[in-house]
Amino acid sequence: MKYCPGNCGLTEWMNCEVRRRKQLQSVSCRGPSSTQQSVRYSQSCSFSMIPSVQVHPRKMVAAPHSQSRGGGGSTSDNTSNRNRMESQGARLLLDLFLFLLTSVYYVLEACVLTLLPLRFRCDPDRLRGQVALVTGGAGGVGRFLCVKLAQRGTTVVVWDVNAEGIKETVKAVQAAGGKAVGYVCDLSSRASIYETAEKVKKEVGKVDIVVNNAAMLNCKLMLDIEDEKIERTFDVNILAHFWMAKAFLPEMISSQRGHIVTVASVTGILGTYKCSDYSATKFAACGFHEVLYTELQVEKKTGVDCTLVCPYHINTPMFQGVKPRLRPCLEPEYVAEKIVLAILKKENFVILPNILRWFFPVKFFLPAKMCWSLMYNVLQTPQAMMKFNGHEEKSKIN
Repeated sequence: MKYCPGNCGLTEWMNCEVRRRKQLQSVSCRGPSSTQQSVRYSQSCSFSMIPSVQVHPRKMVAAPHSQSRGGGGSTSDNTSNRNRMESQGARLLLDLFLFLLTSVYYVLEACVLTLLPLRFRCDPDRLRGQVALVTGGAGGVGRFLCVKLAQRGTTVVVWDVNAEGIKETVKAVQAAGGKAVGYVCDLSSRASIYETAEKVKKEVGKVDIVVNNAAMLNCKLMLDIEDEKIERTFDVNILAHFWMAKAFLPEMISSQRGHIVTVASVTGILGTYKCSDYSATKFAACGFHEVLYTELQVEKKTGVDCTLVCPYHINTPMFQGVKPRLRPCLEPEYVAEKIVLAILKKENFVILPNILRWFFPVKFFLPAKMCWSLMYNVLQTPQAMMKFNGHEEKSKIN
């Protein structure tokens, strides 16, 4: 039986095959001159039952088993991956070092700005000549906001669904020596928001400050709230923020001047009894502010500021009858004054009273049962909401 073209026996063929394979492995080392000789040798003696290896004069095709033994490409890939990981690790350490370095500066800056009087921190007349729009301005905190913004020299635009309340707010602003104009707008309707926004732009001009203050509350257990009222609460308390931003933010960005204030609540940080719809929308409002701020920073839209305000319970008809245990409800005029100061100082986050800033992070570190015991037995927040007795049969809009 013939095992190769050269009529070699099995033993002779095996010896020839060993010599041939050794020569093939040494081709790359000896250079092109030995390639032709290796080609002639492989053609003279090759096992007919195994595919012979053909070598091009300029390009050698290695045998299948030689690829698994060589591993040159795999070694190169591993080295490349290792170098890339080392580079990423070095970059991470550098970024961490720069973060710690800048953090020291930011902390010192915050301390200095906190201690500085307002006249040294910012221009008290910075808002003069600007146009400020306040939603929910027919009463409560909104009315005080309109008056105090007008006292700073702004032209105030009052939005609310309550026409009579708007008239009273406009009169209060004018009595304080300011300028104000009112518009009836249903903040639960996107079409109404866009339509009223166009009227304001044509009749008043560009809006520089938007204060999303309007909100509504049902103050019932979640299962007792009608579906339509839950939807309306979300329309007014959070979806309106999106429509307001889309209506006025583009012009703020183009002029590189603007300010969007989101009035949320401490119930947007800590869930509150009998405030399921209200609390959920205030959590969403906090998220809306953070996302808006992030997008403006990443896209480098300079000149547009954002402020999130989370006040404690406020002494308005919305929370009539609520009696907190540790401290009384905040007065609406005090809250309005703090919001105006936050706009002046371009503060990113305001919580009222400020001491709560150090309390709420505790809920992320303590066990859930411990947090509940603190809220129910010490703070007695649910018990305070049980005392609510104002306008139980209808929703309230602040």
